[in-house]
Amino acid sequence: MRIRPVPLKACAGQDEAILGKTAVIERPFQPQKADLHLHFESSPFVVGDVVETILNGVLPTGPDDPAAGTIEIVVAEVINNIIEHAYGGRPGQPIEVAVVEGALALDFHFRDLGRPMPGGRLPDGSPRNLDVTRPRLPEGGFGWLLIRKLVSGLRYWRSGDTNHLCFSIPKSESISTGERIQ
Repeated sequence: MRIRPVPLKACAGQDEAILGKTAVIERPFQPQKADLHLHFESSPFVVGDVVETILNGVLPTGPDDPAAGTIEIVVAEVINNIIEHAYGGRPGQPIEVAVVEGALALDFHFRDLGRPMPGGRLPDGSPRNLDVTRPRLPEGGFGWLLIRKLVSGLRYWRSGDTNHLCFSIPKSESISTGERIQ
């Protein structure tokens, strides 16, 4: 896994959302100011290493931090979706993630060169029907529901041949004091 700066466009300015303003302001992304910036290749075996690197790189107490579980679930789900859906399971494809520490949240920006989201937008992540017989229970389709429940400021766009996915996850101080970022 390599860590190197790569120019990215900004996600939503979460500080404005945290303060309760209705407008989401875009700000320029400055890779040199990212708290953590990873560039790695798609592989089902890289997910755990990336999650561990993020936890140890941006959380005060690493995997023991109260925000660690949320970050682990969301980051693993996003990376697995990129590998499985954007790249169709092909190994060796580029994935980037930048993490910036905001006032109350960690801002994440993922970037890949895979296929675009169907219809150019995120799946709605609606709950699956579980009121069915055991053989008819769905095997998947829960990832976007989880992601949408655990993050704020979720955005997707495609620029040229690049997918961008941005979101924020509350920092441990926000979780431990019960603050919620909308």
